[in-house]
Amino acid sequence: MKKWIILLCISTSFLFADVIDRELQVALDKENQQSLPIIVVLKKSIHCSQIMGELAITNEAANFHSTVVQTMKNRALESQHWLRSLCATRQFPVKNYKSYWIANMVTMTTSVTAIREIAVQPEVERIFLDAEHQFVHYIEGSKQRPGDKWGLEKIGSKQVNQNGNSGKGVVVAVIDTGVNYLHNELKGRVINGRDFANNDDDSMDDNGHGTHCAGTVAGTTLGVAPEATILAVKVMAKNGGGTWGNIASGVQYVAEFNQNGQTVDIVSMSLGGPSPIKKILRDAFDNALAMGIRFAVAAGNSGHYKSTIDSPGDQKDVVTIGATNFRNWIAPFSSRGPVIKYGEPYIKPDVVAPGVDITSCWIGGVDATRTISGTSMATPHVAGAMALLLYFQPKTKQSALLKALELTAQDLGDKGKDNNFGSGLIHIPRALAKLPALQD
Repeated sequence: MKKWIILLCISTSFLFADVIDRELQVALDKENQQSLPIIVVLKKSIHCSQIMGELAITNEAANFHSTVVQTMKNRALESQHWLRSLCATRQFPVKNYKSYWIANMVTMTTSVTAIREIAVQPEVERIFLDAEHQFVHYIEGSKQRPGDKWGLEKIGSKQVNQNGNSGKGVVVAVIDTGVNYLHNELKGRVINGRDFANNDDDSMDDNGHGTHCAGTVAGTTLGVAPEATILAVKVMAKNGGGTWGNIASGVQYVAEFNQNGQTVDIVSMSLGGPSPIKKILRDAFDNALAMGIRFAVAAGNSGHYKSTIDSPGDQKDVVTIGATNFRNWIAPFSSRGPVIKYGEPYIKPDVVAPGVDITSCWIGGVDATRTISGTSMATPHVAGAMALLLYFQPKTKQSALLKALELTAQDLGDKGKDNNFGSGLIHIPRALAKLPALQD
């Protein structure tokens, strides 16, 4: 009998090793652990592109958005029904249960006993600890050029603005620490979205990072696209920390967002960190991209060694951005490629933009500014550039936007696309001139 018990324990341990992520296993093994926040990833994937094919619907259809979102929700609920029933039947102590449809996953806080029982269910692919990570990283900038708008001049946005293109009406979601929507540079053009860090409907920034990014996208005098609309989505707390569950919530929120027929065109994500949830993260971005949303994502500040691109900048089909300084040198902190986490290696970043000593909006007042550095600061330059391209050609897909930016970028590194500069420093006037020839 003892031999059978030992064999059963070993068998269960191996089974858990296949399903329970290492970080979660360490947490489970700690004594006196009462409950843990987790992400449950299900084996059955939900693919927006597949649903669109089944429904014979395209992004151009009048009812595209609501039809696709509802179908994805229905598929997710059907796939996840057993999990909610299991929790109810076993009377597991569950808090903060949340079902997702942008990728087939569930987040909750529950007991160690419940986690171990969920792990042996055949529908479960993997369970992760949904711990808080530091997603915001920036470096204090130099005070030598206060108020300097050198970044805008480098990429040619002011020239485009003077020609009548300021991105008016294009909606750019800033998934970050929130936005100071009372700032004079942004006032009247910020949609107060959702705060997933505090679980409320006030996306006011209490860190400053998100406001800085929003100001570079769409500030009246400090922004690339000074008439674009900002959707503020807060996924990180005052300290810049957050969870992967909250990041997924932010992506899902912008994918579903539809206010008076106004949907999200571009997402600017100046955040990143190490992510064990590779497959589910890729599913979330693939689905949002299939729904027509374009993504500008920071490469991260883990340079200067190779293969240091953080998640979600390591996603193949998002536009990943590195940072340059005033002299067009790559910033020492700017993360480098190639990305090798998903089997096939590929070059990242895609392009670079100004990210050193960037002055933009801040919290603490309606006219507050701050000068900081990071790939976080480079990313909204590209998100703003994409807004100007979309204003010119509203239906342009992300692949064409990226191609226009890459083909017209100033090549700064090895000839062609490389793992330091990508295709080079973006230049908006040249990209606008190239865009018409790239339309499908």
